[in-house]
Amino acid sequence: MTPRILQGSLLAFAIFALIAVYAMRAQPDNAVFPARHADPYKYLSWDAAPVALPDQAVLGPDGKSVSLAAFRGKVVLLNLWASWCQPCVEEMPALARLQAALAGPNFQVVAISIDRKPEDGRNWLKANGIDLPFYSDPGAGLYDAIKAPGLPVSLFIDKDGHEVGRISGAVPWDEPKARALIAKAGRPE
Repeated sequence: MTPRILQGSLLAFAIFALIAVYAMRAQPDNAVFPARHADPYKYLSWDAAPVALPDQAVLGPDGKSVSLAAFRGKVVLLNLWASWCQPCVEEMPALARLQAALAGPNFQVVAISIDRKPEDGRNWLKANGIDLPFYSDPGAGLYDAIKAPGLPVSLFIDKDGHEVGRISGAVPWDEPKARALIAKAGRPE
């Protein structure tokens, strides 16, 4: 092979590699789920029986380790998100409104950022005026432990600390249908 052909081949390979990398990065952040759909509740599922959650710790608002068991006694909407995930950040304002409307001794939104650098998630919330306590899991251990299929994913957790359902994809959390799901998670069947 002549040097000119070799140089042309290497250039073509480099261009192909750059296009491939760009194409992979251009995929939706939750590529497990096809294009956005009209029904945000399409990926909602309820467990036949409450499922024990892994004894997993995350970093709390104060930066100290907090286990999921700390939330027992109240219904929890646990949301896994990341600042680089477009569907995640789209639903954050609605999660904050849900927290503002319903938070109390019987309910809490626990939004856990899986950004590798916790400051990325914290800074995103602050820059966008999202008023939620900041929880972080930079190693994505909880994401792996619950076998999350993509981001965002939200778990409905009953007062005993068991998962009773989950939903994948962005959800308009401040609408009546979403509030009905929260109520369902808090009622024993």
